[in-house]
Amino acid sequence: KAYIGWRMLSDYGTFYYVVISDRAALLSHLSPIQHLLIVGILLCTAAGLTLSVFLSFKHYMSVEKTINSLNEKVIWNLKENMLIDVLNQRLTDESSIKILLQASGITLDYIYYRFLLADVSFEKNKSQIKEWILNSGKILEQEYGSVDVIPAVIGGRVVFLLNYDTSEYDPASRLKEIFQKVCRICMIVKYSEEFMAPAQMALIYEQTVLLFQEQLGQ
Repeated sequence: KAYIGWRMLSDYGTFYYVVISDRAALLSHLSPIQHLLIVGILLCTAAGLTLSVFLSFKHYMSVEKTINSLNEKVIWNLKENMLIDVLNQRLTDESSIKILLQASGITLDYIYYRFLLADVSFEKNKSQIKEWILNSGKILEQEYGSVDVIPAVIGGRVVFLLNYDTSEYDPASRLKEIFQKVCRICMIVKYSEEFMAPAQMALIYEQTVLLFQEQLGQ
């Protein structure tokens, strides 16, 4: 039907008049409004979905970051406990050391070993020191693909045991630079000699501590 008509009451009470309008002309004003409403609904739906996906992804990344951070701290605590046990018990038996390593889920895969000792007696907050050694070790391991950093805090010093695959480079010197940069303090450090057997760990450490104490005294 091309036309639409309806009856309307006039001002005279008993008289009515009929209004006839072109259907297309009448609906032409409604169509743009309908289109705008549809577009608005689609835009709102798309914006809502985008925001929902973004918030979900952000929440997921935050949870994943927290889990990774906790996993890293657990691994580094295991490394620290293992190293302290070996040094405190003065273990020189390869099989005993391997048992401790396996219990901690740690593998010393490379040939060379070296200790780096740093004086941190000025810092009383142990959690701050652990944050320093964690960040420094992560940076060094990212720079060198074949280096394991095993740290410990013993008394007023940080002890890093480095296990690496070649003596062509010196990761201990690089670790010193990284650690001092992370701490933002120039501190006294001492390197041990390079050794190749875990059974020498306790002996080399004790020798390095003696030399370190002499250096601190001077």
